[in-house]
Amino acid sequence: MTELDLSDISIYDPAPGYCTVQADEQAKETKSGIIIPQNAVRRQLAGTIVKIGLPVRDPETGYEYKMETSSGRVIKEGDRVIWVRHGGIGIEAPDGGEVLSYFLRFAEVIGYVECAPSQ
Repeated sequence: MTELDLSDISIYDPAPGYCTVQADEQAKETKSGIIIPQNAVRRQLAGTIVKIGLPVRDPETGYEYKMETSSGRVIKEGDRVIWVRHGGIGIEAPDGGEVLSYFLRFAEVIGYVECAPSQ
């Protein structure tokens, strides 16, 4: 039996009302070359949606909560998002190091990041 790589975010299937997000890469040193210690790095708050769980339906009203912005744009896999500072459940690297990805509730995603095309 092969060993399961728990840091591979693609193996996780989020429950209804949740999504999995691959965190953006953290800078390990400043532009001038000063190395940033691990304990000084702030928690990442932006990343790319990997998988989205099923919508959640309110049993009383029947309203279906989906991953969408206030303007009605549906957030889908591959979109860049930001989330609340203390939101989500982190999935650490196998060596116990940095958090590579997160499980987030739909409500913890607070914004969609519109990326301008590279020129």
